[in-house]
Amino acid sequence: MSYVNIQAALDTHLQKYSGAVIVFPSTRHRPKHGEAFLAAEFIPGRVRTVFLGADTKREHQGQYRIYVRCPDVQSALAEIDGLRRHFTAGLNLTFDGLSLRIDKTEAAPNKGGLKFTNFPLSVFWRSYFKEN
Repeated sequence: MSYVNIQAALDTHLQKYSGAVIVFPSTRHRPKHGEAFLAAEFIPGRVRTVFLGADTKREHQGQYRIYVRCPDVQSALAEIDGLRRHFTAGLNLTFDGLSLRIDKTEAAPNKGGLKFTNFPLSVFWRSYFKEN
């Protein structure tokens, strides 16, 4: 069990979202003029021991950041609303025997320019697994 399975669970769930085009790292994508798209980024976070014992699972936390790129603020906010409903707090996702729970989603200020938006939406997750 590893971060690979966590990212796969999140990527798979994002692919089920019926919104803008989704772009994953290391994939070629050349956006058309005015095309809205979502760019995903996996960010591992804190690891801590929550159970006692030599052979116990550890708590892993992190973020799954989705950058919402749209030609205008209104369409970007509509995408953010849809993504927040899709990654609702308390949602449990599973991939290859590893489960994770969505804690919350938070949007940050627009980092785009005059011609496009770039709102980062962070999906905070938590999982318990034994490190190999």
